[in-house]
Amino acid sequence: MKLPAIPIGVVSRLFDPEGADFADDIAGAFSNAHWQAVRQKNWTKSDRGVAIATLEGTAIPEDFKMALLAALADANIKATAVTVPTAEQNTTSAHFQAGILYLLVGAKP
Repeated sequence: MKLPAIPIGVVSRLFDPEGADFADDIAGAFSNAHWQAVRQKNWTKSDRGVAIATLEGTAIPEDFKMALLAALADANIKATAVTVPTAEQNTTSAHFQAGILYLLVGAKP
């Protein structure tokens, strides 16, 4: 499958060095696959695990989302797909933007 040209941000939590290291590894894997992965280390929520996220109103193709979840699962990374409500767009320090796919690395489950 040809992947759409969707910008990706790999986001980890503030004050979580283990999560930041894991997010760095994931961002590196995306970069090795020729994706421009932008790292953000300022997420303030205390969610657990890994999630593929988009800002409310941003649509990504369902087959793409499922392929990305499957690729993460193949790497033994259990992930979910979530939508960030626009009401939280600027309240969690990541300043989520429309049209961007985020990979959120939360606390260790």
